[in-house]
Formats: sequence, structure tokens, C-alpha cells
Amino acid sequence: MSFLKYFWGNSSYLKMKKNIFIFIFWCVAQSYHAQSPPYMFQNLFGSTTRYELAASICKFNNDYLVVSSNDGFSSGNTEIDLRLVDENGSITKLKNINLPNINLVTTPIKPAINWQDTSIFIVGRMAGNVWHGMLWKIDKNLDTLWHKEYTNPIPDSSLQFSSSLVVSDGLIVYGSSGQYDYGDCFIMKVDFNGNELWRKTVQVPNQIGGILRMIHTLDKCFVTYQIIIYPNTDTDYRVVKYDSLFNQIWAHTYYTPFKDYDGDFIETSDSNYVICNGYTDVMLGGVMGTPKSRNNLLKINKNNGSIIWNKKYGTAGNFTELVKVAELDNGNLMTVGLHVTAYVGPKPMGAYVTHIITANSVGDSLSYQTVFADSSSTNNRLRDFCKTNTGYFFVGDATDVSIPNQQNWLIKADTNICFLSSCISSTGVELHINEINIKIYPNPANQNVTIHTGSDVLASVEIINELGQVVYQNNFHQQVVVDLHNLASGVYTVRVNNSRQPYIQKLVVSH
Repeated sequence: MSFLKYFWGNSSYLKMKKNIFIFIFWCVAQSYHAQSPPYMFQNLFGSTTRYELAASICKFNNDYLVVSSNDGFSSGNTEIDLRLVDENGSITKLKNINLPNINLVTTPIKPAINWQDTSIFIVGRMAGNVWHGMLWKIDKNLDTLWHKEYTNPIPDSSLQFSSSLVVSDGLIVYGSSGQYDYGDCFIMKVDFNGNELWRKTVQVPNQIGGILRMIHTLDKCFVTYQIIIYPNTDTDYRVVKYDSLFNQIWAHTYYTPFKDYDGDFIETSDSNYVICNGYTDVMLGGVMGTPKSRNNLLKINKNNGSIIWNKKYGTAGNFTELVKVAELDNGNLMTVGLHVTAYVGPKPMGAYVTHIITANSVGDSLSYQTVFADSSSTNNRLRDFCKTNTGYFFVGDATDVSIPNQQNWLIKADTNICFLSSCISSTGVELHINEINIKIYPNPANQNVTIHTGSDVLASVEIINELGQVVYQNNFHQQVVVDLHNLASGVYTVRVNNSRQPYIQKLVVSH
């Protein structure tokens, strides 16, 4: 102790002390930079000792509403948390929903919002030997106005609500009804006070099903996205269109080999529908019990459910799937999913890592990015996103298996879906890809990839592998075509430098 006190206090060592401090600070900074990308904003929130799950995010008044669950914020049971987040990612309000001695499970889909009185409807399930459906009405201050419980009159049968949507005279609640994790497809209508008006179940013979997603379409119809589980554990998905009185117009089942993951379902601006999910590809090694899935995106016709186009991205891998899709203002599509990776930056083998894929209106991939939370988190999953005034918020969860714990994860991208701080100039003005006009295509790529800047200014390009090694480098004007035959299949980072800020994009090489 006396030696250290002398060393740091003696004036003859001041210069040495300063240099050592600078060196230590530099090492820490370099270590952090190597382990965590320089995102413009990300935040892990919630308890570090509990299992937190951020399920959805949506615009609400002037803020953004995050709906999540935890395994016991105060009562020791599974509960639901509501958070308001401002444009800068700061939490402005937190409210907790809990019922004594009851485990609650929230929906992974955005809550229904009645903009007439700015109230929020949240569905959930009461866990137990028999699951009951739960419904809450929340005011704009996140205070609970009422909650109601709905049961299945059939003995030993459950109700599991997936989500709800607001119509002019009430609320449509949907999910599944049965004696197993999934049963018959279930639809119920209640008034704005939660009083039941009617309910119906839709059976699929010799199968188990449930409604994952329902949309109220531009032509005043209701379309459901359903999952079907067969006795041999195979799964498919099914789309059913109903008129305004829930009379069936058409139904289409999309048969695929073995397991399909849940995914998402939306209506696009041309009134057709887009589905994203994970598709098990038996031709690429997917077998029963050992699925090899791929990112799957398809567009279907509003009149009969026929497939307009179907695109699969990336190579087949364990648990590669898309979980959320949205149409952007320019007509492109953005999807978020996850995959198990052998290595991404500091992430160990077998980690779950999120990927974001953008595609044009016919499903051709425009970009592929991999993002992960801070270096202590092993599994990183983004589950939902929404547009903000200055870009996009993405929400999910990150797990540190060494503790273990799971925290909510919030990360922001700019209007070009770039997460890095280098996307923003020193004045804080966002640099738009359309203004830079840099295009990298196709993506994923097989034999070659074209990099186009749209400018006569000399530019340089680097392609970097997952180990941080530069595997290709070149200078060019306007456009360069890169031969990929010497590159192994995998995820690469493309960095283009010209007279503006560096442009960074993920590139998937798939031979």
C-alpha cells in the first residue's frame, strides 16, 4: 500500500503516471470497441437478475410504447410491463401489470390502440393447468382501467389469446381454443368495455391450429394467418380470408416439408399480402428433429391466396427465421429475424444473433445486416420494430448465459436502417443512402457482386470477413464488379469510402 501511495503521489512519477493512465484508457476503449459495435444508440433495460422479454414496440402519442414481460417484477409471478420511450430512447414512464398468484404471458404482437380515446388493449394468457384468456384496457397514462378474464366452457380446455384489433364498434380478439398448446382457431368480439358479444371456433380436421395474426384489410375484410400442427409434429401455415361478418371467402394452406416457424403477416399498399417466417429446407439437410431452416418471404394474391413470388435468403442453418415484416414508405420491405451463428464479432459459437433484411417490392434482397447487443450478451434477438421521427426503433432481448439473465434490448437505426454512429455526420444531419446513391447488389450474392456509387469521384471498397480480415480491396470510379468465387459462403462487411462518410453494409455470400 505504501509503495503504491508513493508511486502515484511522488512528483517524479507524474509523467509516467499520466502515460500509464492514457495507455490503460486506450486499452479499455479498444477492448470495448472490439466487442461492441459503435451503434448510434442502444440500451439494455430491466432487471439484471430476472428473465425479461420485450415483445413489441409501436408509436403512441408523442412517444413509443414497449410491451414486455418479466418473471416477477414485484410479485414473484410472470408479469407484464408497459414502458413509454421518447425519441432519444429514454424511458419516460413505466407501469407494471400483475395479478396476485397468477402467471401472465403477454402477446408478441403489438397491442390494439383506439385512437378515439387513446386507450390501449392488451391481451395475455393466465398460465396454469388450463390457460385462460386475459384482456386489459389501459389509458394514455398507462393506468389500468379494467381487466377481464375469459374461460373456455368445455371442461379442461384452454383459451390462448394471440392479439386483438380495434373495429368501429368494439374489439376482435383471436388466438386458439383447445386442450393443448394449440387447438381450434378462436375468434371473439367484445365491446369497448370488454363485454363478450359473440365467439366462434374454426376446426381443421385431424390437425391442431391457432390464429397467429389477423388484419383488417382495405377492402373491409378480415384475413387470418394460422399455424397448423400435424400429429407427426410437422407444421404448415394457412391463410383464411373472411368477409365483414366472418363468413369464409377463401382458404389456402401452404404445404412445406417438416417444420415452419411462426413469422408474421401484413397487407401491402397494393392490397396483397406478405408472409415472413422460417422454412425448413430438406434439400439442404433439414430432417425431422434437426431442422435446417432458411429465411422465407413470400407474397400472396388477395383474391385467392396464390403465391405471387417466394424468396428465400441465406443458407440453411439451425433456427434461421424471420419473425417480423413491414412495408416501408418507398414500397420496400424490411424484415427482422435471428440465426445461430458460428462466430459474429465477440459472440461465441452457437449464439443467437439478429439479422435485418431489406428487399424490394418483388422480394429481391437489397441489404443484409447482423446486429448484436453489448459484449456480455450471448443471445440477441430483436422481435419488433417501428418507425420514428428520425429513423427506426428495434426492440427485443439479450441474454447473458454466464449469470444467467435476460434483459430488454432497445436499439435505434437511422432512416436508411443504419445502426452505426458513422452514419451520422458531425452536425447530426443524417446521410441518406439515396443521396449517397451507393448500391450493392445482388445481396445475397453467389458468383459476383456489383458496387455502384453513381459518382465519378474516386472511391475505395473493402470486403471484411467475420474475423475482421480484409479479403478484398480496390479503388474504382462509379462501379466495380467483384468476383466472389474465392470467398467462402458467409456474412461479410462491405465498406465503401468516397468523398462522404463511409458507407457500411452487410453482404451475404452463398455458393
